Amino acid sequence: MLRAAFIDFDNLYGCYANEFSRNFSSELLIEVFKKLEFSAPISIKRAYINCAMFSKYAKELKKAGFEIIDCPPLTYHGKTAADQKLVIDAMKVLLSDVPPNELYVLSADADFTPLVNEASDKGIKSTIGYFGRKVSECYLLSASRSIKLDKLLNDAAPKVDVIHSQHLGDALAFIIKLIEQGKPVHINEFMHTPLFKGISNNLSRYGFKKFGDFIKAFPLDDIKYHSGYLYDPSEYSLKGSYPNVVISKTTPAMQTVQRNLQCGTNKIKPKLTTSVKKSVSLIRTLFKKLKSITGLPTTNLPLMKRLFTSLEKGLKKQCFKTRRLVQFVAQRLDSELTFNQIESVIIRIRTSGHQLSYNDDAHSLAIAFSQFVFKKCQLRAVSLTSKERGLIQRWINHLSTC
Repeated sequence: MLRAAFIDFDNLYGCYANEFSRNFSSELLIEVFKKLEFSAPISIKRAYINCAMFSKYAKELKKAGFEIIDCPPLTYHGKTAADQKLVIDAMKVLLSDVPPNELYVLSADADFTPLVNEASDKGIKSTIGYFGRKVSECYLLSASRSIKLDKLLNDAAPKVDVIHSQHLGDALAFIIKLIEQGKPVHINEFMHTPLFKGISNNLSRYGFKKFGDFIKAFPLDDIKYHSGYLYDPSEYSLKGSYPNVVISKTTPAMQTVQRNLQCGTNKIKPKLTTSVKKSVSLIRTLFKKLKSITGLPTTNLPLMKRLFTSLEKGLKKQCFKTRRLVQFVAQRLDSELTFNQIESVIIRIRTSGHQLSYNDDAHSLAIAFSQFVFKKCQLRAVSLTSKERGLIQRWINHLSTC
């Protein structure tokens, strides 16, 4: 019995991430095929994948016996021709001298409906495998059977909600209390305590592989995680990687500048030194000069930080289309920036020559934005002193690190 499987990896990855808010893994796909091949082996296993974005997964799947078909991005927005390649290859197999007895299409994309119909017309049994809930009913009905892959795996999705579990809530309170004591705390200091011992011994139950990844999932809004350390970025800065992490206390002058650049707050401003006053004044004057270039209405550093962090999270959730990414970011900024302002930032990042991808983080996006600003200043003949250039660079860096 000849069976052939065609996998739209990008679709499976995106649907799984949207459904469970967790990154898809090659181990999950390998486990899926172990269950699918329980009765009989699948001779053809082809995964259509954007290797530029998912190189790690491609290597792991290749080792597991999958045939990898590289589908690089063809457009500025990262669109690939994976669907078309998959259909062409599948049709070649269906029309070959020895067609398969069963065709597997692993994707939630209804564009494959004609392919599944063609298999049915030729008397070939067809099976659709997918993650997620928003799948076309017409697409599912066109196949001989459809399989919801997370049900097939049973435990593919995390069983415990990190935020709402009472036990984990106690753990969260414990972490916050530790950090409030002052200096940065390394996870080794508490991961073996009675409260966390049960968690660290059963990480897979919560959907994690490492204790550090588990800690990152906590809703610690004002707390940063770096190389195993949890710390308050307003008090400390960390550089390097464990065990050679350099911990330094944030200077009072820098804290003062950051606090006073927060627009629209009712907090009493601390007394400013002359040098700090000059820095704040210079940044604001410079910002007015660059307002038409940046497209941003505020020097609010925390807001800018949230903007770039939200952009990073949107890209992690496969929001590569501008409109979808703008909507994602706008929801998280709670209308602090308009759709047009958010869109202008995205356009400026792309104009710098930076191609948005899943691997982007807030820092890389901020760097791309700064490159655009400097390039535009040059084109518009906006003269900048060396001090102003340094201020812009530090301001942009604050967007992702403050």
